[in-house]
Amino acid sequence: METTFTDLLKTLNLIKIQCLETSTKRLADPVPGKEFEYTVQQLLGTNNPELLSQNQALFRVQFIVTFQDKDGLALGVISIAHGVLFEVLDQRAFDQLWNQEPLRDFFNNQQLRKTLWPYVRQFVFEGLARLELPPVTLPWIL
Repeated sequence: METTFTDLLKTLNLIKIQCLETSTKRLADPVPGKEFEYTVQQLLGTNNPELLSQNQALFRVQFIVTFQDKDGLALGVISIAHGVLFEVLDQRAFDQLWNQEPLRDFFNNQQLRKTLWPYVRQFVFEGLARLELPPVTLPWIL
C-alpha cells in the first residue's frame, strides 16, 4: 500500500487549511487535585472529499475532545472543525486511487489527522485555559 499511498499523494497539492468552526464548553467544576482524562473523536464530512470546480477537493474534518475525571464526570468539551483544500493534479489517477477503500480510509484517518493535529493540539491547550480547566498538552502523533 505504501507505493499506492505515495501515488495518491502525488495527485494532490495542499492549497490551504482553514478553521471552519470552534466551540468550547465547560460542563462541571473539577475536584481540586483530582486527575482527569480525555478522549478524542475524529469525524469526517459526509461527502469527503467535496469536489469543487477548478480541480479542487475539499475535505472537512472535525475533532471533538471530551474531558472527564477518573469517576467519569464530564468536565468539558472542545470541538474544532477544519476544511483542508487540495488541488487535484491528476483527476483520473486520483479517482482511480480514491476508489480503493483501504487507501481512502488510511488517508482520511491517518493523513488528515497528522496534517491537522498541530492545530488541534494548540486549540485544545488554549481552550482549556478559556474554560479555566487544568492544561493538557495532547501528545505528538508520529
